[in-house]
Amino acid sequence: MKILSTFLLCFTFTFSLFAEEEYITLTIIDPIQEYYIDGAEIHESSDNHLIGKTDIYGNISFDKSKIQEIVIIKDGYLNRIYDISKLKTTIEISIEIDPSKKLYPVETKEEIIPGTSNQIMSFVDEEAHYQNSHKDLMTYIQENLVYPQYAINHNIKGKVYLKFVVLADGKVSQVKVIRGASPCLDREAVRVISEMPNWVPGKMEGVNVASYFQLPLNFSLE
Repeated sequence: MKILSTFLLCFTFTFSLFAEEEYITLTIIDPIQEYYIDGAEIHESSDNHLIGKTDIYGNISFDKSKIQEIVIIKDGYLNRIYDISKLKTTIEISIEIDPSKKLYPVETKEEIIPGTSNQIMSFVDEEAHYQNSHKDLMTYIQENLVYPQYAINHNIKGKVYLKFVVLADGKVSQVKVIRGASPCLDREAVRVISEMPNWVPGKMEGVNVASYFQLPLNFSLE
């Protein structure tokens, strides 16, 4: 009987220790640029102890049972203090870009192909095209476009209109959004077109020339 009582006491004590743990999952986001923030540091506010860093999807899970407040730290963003004492489950927490550290896009120069004119034609005798047909272009996009996880989770959809240059050697250059749908969809549209293999360039009087091309990309969750 004494042995049984000791066992029950130990079991109860062990169970109570585990019962005190309270795990939550935080997802850190940039709602303006529609990013999941990976590598954001989560610190305990009271002593600045590092709890951990977010993964590529902005997620971090930890035991909050003894933590009142956290500080979210990410280079380029303002630190944010957040009270997690009443949180019970997964939650998204947004952080703001630090205006003093805002990164501006680097201006790129137009690509010049040796031995050719740098003039970009708006109208040509033969329009640039990808491989053999428009169907080949659609196949490439379907096989290579990745619907952003942020857009899936937030039900973001729409059509992105792009304008780019097919150079005289067939390379795709200067991909720009002329009418966007959302930041994360715009980024993916630019990425998938920028990474395309060479096209068949446009022709003017039988000579390969650089020419503009416009293309809409539709993002749908249906």
